[in-house]
Amino acid sequence: MPPETHTEAGTAARAEGDSDFDVVVVGAGPAGSAAALEAARAGLRVALLERGPYPGAKNVYGGVVYGRILDELVPDWWEHMPVQRWVTRRSTMVLTGHQALTVDFRTEDWGRPPYNGATAFRSELDGWLASLAEEAGAVLVPATTAT
Repeated sequence: MPPETHTEAGTAARAEGDSDFDVVVVGAGPAGSAAALEAARAGLRVALLERGPYPGAKNVYGGVVYGRILDELVPDWWEHMPVQRWVTRRSTMVLTGHQALTVDFRTEDWGRPPYNGATAFRSELDGWLASLAEEAGAVLVPATTAT
């Protein structure tokens, strides 16, 4: 579902052909939104371009987001991020053509703050991260193709 608030500045920037930015980030997925967030926090004028009508509109993927990655970017991320469930188990497999070795680790400690990680739907995660970039000053420009 599309977010109800989109930056009017992004729509105006696209309509006016405004190119007065220090940084242009192509794609409002996790990497693009994180880059836009960091650049905006550093005081740069940032345009965050998104091909879809809103961040996450074209995504149906879900996956694991690891806490150590988010800890520096968004302190206390677990209080704000759209989470499906906390990751309390991790399995690693080594496979050959005829054999398999599995190392399985479980701990309930990962189910409490500070969380090790969580599963999330990208359609929700992308919008959340892009909104953080906007709050920091980035201008989201949706429905835009970079050429």
